[in-house]
Amino acid sequence: MNVLLTDAGARYLWRHLAMAVEEAAEMAGVVIALLGVLTATPARWAEGRLTLSYDGGR
Repeated sequence: MNVLLTDAGARYLWRHLAMAVEEAAEMAGVVIALLGVLTATPARWAEGRLTLSYDGGR
């Protein structure tokens, strides 16, 4: 991304802003994927045991 912005003649500030936005979007994607997994497999702690369950999408 930085190379494309440099070749297009973008100023230094805009290159860093674009890279920060790109990295934030990547991190948001990871968080969304992890939330999806945690939603599909609820965890319960009972009697000293951690239990993961999956309802098969029902």
